[in-house]
Amino acid sequence: MQADIALQPAGKLTLADVIRFSYFHYARRVWILTGFCVVFALFGIVVVISTGDPQRLQNPGSFYLFLLVFAFLQFVVPYVSARRLYAKLVYLSEPMRFLLTSERVRLEGPNFSGEMTWPLVHSVYETKNAFLIYQTSQLAWILPKRFFWGEEHQIERCRELAKQCLKKTKLFHESDWLGSRF
Repeated sequence: MQADIALQPAGKLTLADVIRFSYFHYARRVWILTGFCVVFALFGIVVVISTGDPQRLQNPGSFYLFLLVFAFLQFVVPYVSARRLYAKLVYLSEPMRFLLTSERVRLEGPNFSGEMTWPLVHSVYETKNAFLIYQTSQLAWILPKRFFWGEEHQIERCRELAKQCLKKTKLFHESDWLGSRF
């Protein structure tokens, strides 16, 4: 890989990019809890219904139903928050350009710019459609792979650059079963 040549992917984020990021970021942290709630609630509802006693549906049945509704709301929250974020933060819909060198990562647009050196990057996650460059555990820059204009060798260079420049190679997370869905 040629480390002295900078990568300059550019484009515009879409609402779908922000929604995919929101689901990935949310699911990465709470998918086990949400899955447990769904399984536990369904199992509880089946057990309560199988007794045939309508009185049982009032107390434990309503708890299981509430738990099931709560678990399914977890699938709605990332979508709603992504739409709200995309509507409020106008710069997300503006054209943007990344500059990736062996020393730093830079993101700029018509009304914003940001820059950080690789040692300050918290982690990088690769998903099916994007690289997520985390500044903290909660805040990330979304770099869609389509910004590379379909050039697979540029995507590979970005992957290798991140692996080489991060403080520890374990801070780069290649697409796993969760990342392959987003």
